Amino acid sequence: MAWRTLTYSPQGHPGANRLDYTPSDRYLPGHRRRFRLTPRQLEVCAYAATGASNAEIATMLGISEKTVRRHMFNAMNILDAKNRTEAIYKLGWIHIPS
Repeated sequence: MAWRTLTYSPQGHPGANRLDYTPSDRYLPGHRRRFRLTPRQLEVCAYAATGASNAEIATMLGISEKTVRRHMFNAMNILDAKNRTEAIYKLGWIHIPS
């Protein structure tokens, strides 16, 4: 499996409000079936994988920061993860060397 780097464009730059590399075409459909996450939960996790804060994710998606926290919380519960880094790791979007 090839590891890919997810990046996001800050507000005011070309491509703002979207991922430069959108994982949905390859990773999201299988992850949605495997983990039973909603498309929005996967989208929030994808932005979190870029290192974006909850406030940045909220701005990019046009939702409140509280909603972002709730989507992340629900995704972490489904994935049985203790924190957002572990959730992203379980989705296979980051590799933590041992």
